[in-house]
Amino acid sequence: MVIIFASRWVFLYITYRNIRKLEGFSLDRLPLRFLVVELAVLVILLAEIITYWALRYKIRNKWWVRLHVWPLFSFMVVFPLLLMILSVLIVRHYGSLGIGLLKVRAFLFWTIVPLSHIFFIVTIVQSFKPIKQPISDEPPGLLDEFIN
Repeated sequence: MVIIFASRWVFLYITYRNIRKLEGFSLDRLPLRFLVVELAVLVILLAEIITYWALRYKIRNKWWVRLHVWPLFSFMVVFPLLLMILSVLIVRHYGSLGIGLLKVRAFLFWTIVPLSHIFFIVTIVQSFKPIKQPISDEPPGLLDEFIN
């Protein structure tokens, strides 16, 4: 999660540097929607990092965490890197492919992010669920009260 958070900051910085090179750029002309969305994503990722850090000893099934983190990592880190490479190599020659890549990114966003956050919610709920103690049919022994 920390890698995802850091990579989002790096991508935001790269975007800012590239937009700044445009003629007539001023920070107040940067779309407010872009800033709000990127900052909201960073705040949500930071909240997830803090949640996982607080629950790190209570998490029962680490696979739920992996099913949350790895799809997010692939979408928020690997996919933008692939988009940068593809935009340099292919979009120069095939301009219409850029629109298709944006549609793929939007589709992946609305499938991967909600599905992976289902596992985030399951992880939190299962972390606070009480552990069932096995019921024993044996009568309590003389020293059973000192076991725990």
